[in-house]
Amino acid sequence: MEAVYGDTGIKNRKLTDRSRKKIERVLKEVQKVDPQVVIAGCTEIELALAGTESEVRIIYPLDLLAREAFL
Repeated sequence: MEAVYGDTGIKNRKLTDRSRKKIERVLKEVQKVDPQVVIAGCTEIELALAGTESEVRIIYPLDLLAREAFL
């Protein structure tokens, strides 16, 4: 939550290496429990994870909204 809403979080400033690394760390921790999929519930998380390798499929809300809007 700090990486998104904290003083130096994505919603309060531009995307920083610090917030990106925090989000990547959380993704690695989540992967340890072997989920089938991860839902990136905040639209800014997609920006933070751009270019990040993941062992699990990540669903991004903006992708879902765009897909539904054009169906």
